[in-house]
Amino acid sequence: MSIFSRKKIGIDQAFRKKEKLLYEMKMTAGCESGLDVSQVLMFQALHDMYGFGRNRFERMAKKWIDVENNGNDYVLHWFEKLKQEGFSSTRMDKYCETLERLITGNEKDIRIKERVRNMLAGGIVVMMITLYEDYGFRRKRIEAIQRKLNDYAYLIKKEDVSIWQFMECLYRECGITIPTLEEYRNDPDPRRRQEHAEELMIYGPLDQKRVKYDAHGKQVAS
Repeated sequence: MSIFSRKKIGIDQAFRKKEKLLYEMKMTAGCESGLDVSQVLMFQALHDMYGFGRNRFERMAKKWIDVENNGNDYVLHWFEKLKQEGFSSTRMDKYCETLERLITGNEKDIRIKERVRNMLAGGIVVMMITLYEDYGFRRKRIEAIQRKLNDYAYLIKKEDVSIWQFMECLYRECGITIPTLEEYRNDPDPRRRQEHAEELMIYGPLDQKRVKYDAHGKQVAS
């Protein structure tokens, strides 16, 4: 084998390694986005419809420990259980399809698109089973929550409201800090940063001191 051939193989390997890294980064970012979006919209629906706040949201988050310990088998089991209580797979598919397109944009890789849809769906199933087991939600409320989630997805698709505005609402009204919202609000580009600030102004001027919570999640005087 010539020296030139060895160099060529080395370069090919480097490019393959780079492509794999980029793919993994896109996959991770897409999955995190899918999960974040589902959590935000579920929390928003519960806040709007049933007055859920920070304390109950934090308790709901603990359900993810079961997923981490038991993997996807638990999620599939919960999904089948929820369908018996009116959880619609058709409605969930529509929700995931709408939001996946908004998250992945022009992405052509089917694996990434499918993984994002799975994370969107998985996030909803985990939170729904928590509502079922810990808060007594049954058919009527489960169906109502699903309809609300699809309404939110439609509004985002039509650009009547943005996911950032939902995040801002949860921050202002429930004291929930979402890292991606902070990154969005503090965009390094001055022009985009101003546009983002104007988009979030529907909640009034940002007052960092207005909402404070102690270590147990209870609101304290600012």
